[in-house]
Amino acid sequence: MLKPKRHRKVSEVKEKKEWYEEECLRIRAISFAAAALCLSVDLGLRIPEESSRDDLTEIILGWHTLISNLISALDDTVGEASKLLSGRKGTKGGRPPDPELKFYSALFLYWMGHSPKVIATRMREDDTAHERLNDNWKGDLTKAIKKGILIEQEKFPVAAEVFARRGEEKIREAAQAAYVEYSDHYPRGPENVSVALEDGRDLIGMPANEREQEEIALIQLGSCIKWGLDPLSPNLS
Repeated sequence: MLKPKRHRKVSEVKEKKEWYEEECLRIRAISFAAAALCLSVDLGLRIPEESSRDDLTEIILGWHTLISNLISALDDTVGEASKLLSGRKGTKGGRPPDPELKFYSALFLYWMGHSPKVIATRMREDDTAHERLNDNWKGDLTKAIKKGILIEQEKFPVAAEVFARRGEEKIREAAQAAYVEYSDHYPRGPENVSVALEDGRDLIGMPANEREQEEIALIQLGSCIKWGLDPLSPNLS
């Protein structure tokens, strides 16, 4: 923020993923700084006009530390609750996680533009997510995504048909329009995914009907087109 790079046009930012990520990060930093200072004033903190940049930075970083700690505490609480409900804390008889959902989620995150390392980390159990990935994690993730493709083809045939017809101009236009309409509703983060809903995880689950299958598939295909991903042949290199 102290030494911003030149402002790029929207058309330029859309051309290169790195530029898009950089601009999203810059916008989030500025938005957070402004929100932190405004909140401080709303809560009665007096900020003298002669305050230096270091003074303002200290206030902003103070809010960042507080919020980060609150998020960590909330995540820990949710993690413990999940273990309790799944029977993974102190017992052996709990309901195991559905492996099909795990593979389908990996596929979904790949289609929505997540980096391979983020997907691999999210696929692991909460209590091992902090550990180092093994040397063959990309190969394991590729296998998981391919299993996800088979699961969708079996359980969601209407959605699978959308991807089977991905070369048709009509389908591509509909997919691109669906993705733009979906992504415009939510702020985008450094990974070009929804900040509010974590890259479309609101869409993961059992579609209510065939129409919903098609709508979700079009959004996913639109994301693949946007980020240059082959939906049925994952390449994690």
